[in-house]
Amino acid sequence: MFSDGIRDRYAGIWKDITFFATDTIRLDAPYVRTKLGADMSEAELTLEIDCICAGYRWPGTWKGVLEAEVEGTDVRFAKKVGLFRGERRTERLTATLKKPELWWPRNKGAQHLYTLRVRFTDGKTGRVSDEKSIRFGVRELTSDQSGKGGARQFFCNRRKIFIRGTNWIPEAMLKADDARMEKEMRLTAESGVNL
Repeated sequence: MFSDGIRDRYAGIWKDITFFATDTIRLDAPYVRTKLGADMSEAELTLEIDCICAGYRWPGTWKGVLEAEVEGTDVRFAKKVGLFRGERRTERLTATLKKPELWWPRNKGAQHLYTLRVRFTDGKTGRVSDEKSIRFGVRELTSDQSGKGGARQFFCNRRKIFIRGTNWIPEAMLKADDARMEKEMRLTAESGVNL
C-alpha cells in the first residue's frame, strides 16, 4: 500500500453522488462577474454560463433563448442561442445594476447577496429545457504595493482592509459533517480571521 499521505484515499467514493437526466440543452457553472462604476452608483454585471447540447439527432441545431434575471431588480438578460449536437459553449450576457447593495467582508459591513435565475427556453416547443439559480455579491477586490516599503495592500470596494488568515488543515480522513464545518467557520470568523 502507499505510505504517502492520507490512508485509504484510494478506497473509492466517500461522499454522496447524484445522477440526473437532462433535457436537450443543459446549463452549467453560472458565474456573475461584477465591476463597479467610478462613483459606485452602478455595477456592470457579466453573466457567464456554459450551455451544453445533449441532443442526439443528426444533423441538428437546437435554437432557443437564454434568459436571466436578478430577483428584486429590473436587471434582465436575454440572448438567442443555437447549439450543435454535443457542443459546449460559454455564453456571456451583460447588464447594468443601478444603486447596487454592496457585499463587504465580515466585520466591515453587510454581506448582501442577490439571486440570479437563468433558463434556456427551446425555440420550437417553448418549453424550458433547463434552469439554474445562484446567489452572488456585488464587490470590487483589488490590491497594490503602495504600502510602506512596497508592502501589498488589499482593498474591498475601494476601502483598505487588513487580511488575517490561518493555515487551515482539514480533518485527515475528510469525514467532517456540515454541522461541524458550520461551527468551525463561525468560530474562525469570531476570532477575526477573514481569509
